[in-house]
Amino acid sequence: NVADPMFGASLTAYEGFGAVRSLGFDAIAKAPVASVESGVGSGEWDYGAGASLALGLGESLLFANATYWVLGDMPDLELEDALFYSLAFGRSLNDNWSLLASASSSTRIIAGSDPPASVNLSFSRRLTEGASISFGAGAGITETASAFSATIGWTTRLLGGPR
Repeated sequence: NVADPMFGASLTAYEGFGAVRSLGFDAIAKAPVASVESGVGSGEWDYGAGASLALGLGESLLFANATYWVLGDMPDLELEDALFYSLAFGRSLNDNWSLLASASSSTRIIAGSDPPASVNLSFSRRLTEGASISFGAGAGITETASAFSATIGWTTRLLGGPR
C-alpha cells in the first residue's frame, strides 16, 4: 500500500562552518488520501512542527531533530499526539555522494503499546549546485514501527537561496 503523502516547509535560521552547522525549523502536514481500510491511512489530517540541529565533527555531521505531531484519530482507534525525534550521522563519500545512518523513535502513540522505533540508511547524490536526490531504506525495531520503509527525496534551493 502507498501511504498518505506528506508536504512540508523548512526554514534555515542559521548556517555556519563551525561546530554548529545549521539550525532549522519545519512545518509538515499529512493529507488524508489513503483509505483507512488500506491500513496505512488514518482518514484525518495530521500536522506537526519541529526543529533540527546539525553539528560538524571533522568531515562528518551529526544531526538531531524533534517534531511534535498532532495526529488525527482513526474511526476505531484514538491516536495520542506525539513527539518524534531522531539522531543521524552523515558522511561525505566523495564529491557527489554521501551516506546517512539514522535512528528514530517517538513518545507513545497508541495507549498500551510501545512507541515506534526504527533505523534507516540512505544515500544522497548531488545533481547540481544546490540540488540533490536521495534514496534509502529502513527497518522497524519495535512492533509498532513499519517493518520496512523506502524513501526517495529531492532537494533544491528556491528563489536564489544561498549557495
